[in-house]
Amino acid sequence: MKDWLTASDLIALKLPRLPTARATLYDLIKHERWNNAGADQVRKATDSNRGFEYHISLLPSLAQAKLARIAAEDAHRIAIWRRA
Repeated sequence: MKDWLTASDLIALKLPRLPTARATLYDLIKHERWNNAGADQVRKATDSNRGFEYHISLLPSLAQAKLARIAAEDAHRIAIWRRA
């Protein structure tokens, strides 16, 4: 799992405690001042058309926990695939 996610990534993941509508997510980002966070938490996306990437540390704890579960499940699937 990536440590940096765009708003589009966050919407697609449908994480708990985060809006799934683009406008509402941008309202949250503005309200929580994510774009004013330090360089260790927000950066310009590597693809210039994608805006910003946000570090997972900015996310609510329930969203972080779900990302950790997704990463663990992905690692398990990869381990099984490599044994086959």
